[in-house]
Order: sequence, then C-alpha cells, then structure tokens
Amino acid sequence: MQVDTLQLHKQHAALLVIDLQEKNTALMPESRMFALRKNVRKLIEGARAFGMPVFVTEQYPKGLGSTLDDLSRSLPEGAKILEKESFSCCGAPAFMEALKDSKRNQVIVCGIEAHVSVFQTARDLVRRHFGVFIAEDAIASRSHDNLQVGIRLMERAGVTISSTDTMLLDLLQKVGGPDFKAISRLVK
Repeated sequence: MQVDTLQLHKQHAALLVIDLQEKNTALMPESRMFALRKNVRKLIEGARAFGMPVFVTEQYPKGLGSTLDDLSRSLPEGAKILEKESFSCCGAPAFMEALKDSKRNQVIVCGIEAHVSVFQTARDLVRRHFGVFIAEDAIASRSHDNLQVGIRLMERAGVTISSTDTMLLDLLQKVGGPDFKAISRLVK
C-alpha cells in the first residue's frame, strides 16, 4: 500500500514523543519549551481521542532523567515509554518492534533536539517507508540555528513539516462526528 505523506489518517498514524526529559529540556530556550509542552500535550490528547498508539522515548534516562511529569501524566493508557541509547529511535529495537506491532505506517514526531534525535529518527523512518509528519511547533533545539538546520534536513529527507493544530484538524477531517468535540477544545 502506498504511504500517504501529505494527509494524515487516524487509522494509520501513531504519535512519537522524543526525549522530553528533565535534564535535557532544561537546556532548551524557555520560550520555545513553553509552547512545545503545550503542543505536545495537545498531540497526546489528540492521539487519545483518535485511539492512536503513543510511543515515548527516553535517551539514557539514568543520566537525563525521566519524561517530564506533566507529559507523563497526560499519556493515555497503553502508551509505551521506551529507553534508547542511539540518537535515532530507529536504533532502539524495542521502539521498532512496538511500531511494527502497531501496524501503523504514518508517524507524527515531536520532541528534542530537532537537529539530532528528531532529524535522525525522521530520516530513518522515511528510509523505512513510513510517512513522517513533524509538528514544527512541538520540536526544539538549544539554538535557533540548529532548529532551522534540523527542519531543513527533514524537509530534504521527505518529511512533511506541519503544525500541531493543522495535524489534529487533518486527522479529524470534518466537523461533527465522535471526535469533533474533543479536538475542537484542543485547537481553540
């Protein structure tokens, strides 16, 4: 089956939250992190409303801490928190197995850092024939320059760059229906 790389489909999509941990988020620009956390929570709530699988990675949690409390508390039941050592989530066998088991071929990606783990994961997922969608307002790097480099590299790799609200409304597709109320509250 051809993977759609421009339109999200809730029955084909999964959410991946990369490395939003205590110590490494403290290094990000404060203003960027405020918006990022809000948008990641929206994506998590949207994934819950749509019944999409949610994967969360933690880079070396012994040293960098666990996922931020407010994000951990918002995770739906069944969300998988997976440790990794490689920058790319695709280098973590547990993640690749969980993604394969989900039978999803589109991945919405958010997290940090845009030019390292987010970029390498997005690139590697594209190489594995997944449709990859980046929420530009839900990624960060320590410097604005590195954020922009990460975005440009992902675009060159064939990743669809979008925004949180655009993706949630794309998944919704129409006014009304069972998910409308939950999603409309998120994008107000």
